[in-house]
Amino acid sequence: MKRHPKMLLFALMILAAAFFPTAVVGSDNPALPQQNTDTEEPETDYGEEEYNAYDAASKEANFEKRGTMLLEFMQKYPKSSLVTAYAKPAYENLLRECSQAKQYAMLEPLAEKWLKVYPDNIQTLAYIMEASHNLGNDQKYVETLQAIYTIDPKGSYAVDILRTYRELKNQAKIDEWTNKILKIPEYDTDFGLRFDFVQKYMAEDNYPKLPSGLR
Repeated sequence: MKRHPKMLLFALMILAAAFFPTAVVGSDNPALPQQNTDTEEPETDYGEEEYNAYDAASKEANFEKRGTMLLEFMQKYPKSSLVTAYAKPAYENLLRECSQAKQYAMLEPLAEKWLKVYPDNIQTLAYIMEASHNLGNDQKYVETLQAIYTIDPKGSYAVDILRTYRELKNQAKIDEWTNKILKIPEYDTDFGLRFDFVQKYMAEDNYPKLPSGLR
């Protein structure tokens, strides 16, 4: 008996279709999903006007105007996904740029405005502290440092606060922060610091006012 190659091939294809229906090659086969070659853009939850407002604000070259525009954008579109994803980082980057450029006269008010939106942010407080220090405003510097100390009570901050109050000659605050520092464990063995306190009070004939920890 002669075997016909074409008939044999046809028979094999029928068997393959019966046992492996999805193995049949062909884009018209209903068992195969149709591949979509179109590139679909991800859906957004903001409109063109909203995006254009953010885009203009983020590209503003003037630091002060950029800050104002970003804040206005966030106030106008508080629920926009652009706020958290883009506007907030853009404002934080603005503060960093001001700091790096040493534009302290702009940095201080920009950071203060940001602190009203996001209170108790240590990095924002640090920018205010940096700006006030470089602008020679020791009172604001020490008040901001105290705000940071309230959030992160490091002994080094307390010592810096005390030194600043010494420069401001605010005796009530000097006494207050001297007593605080003497209660901080890390300064229990700092005899140099304690000696400075004793020497100062003795030089002023204020031995009765010497903190109890130093008598």
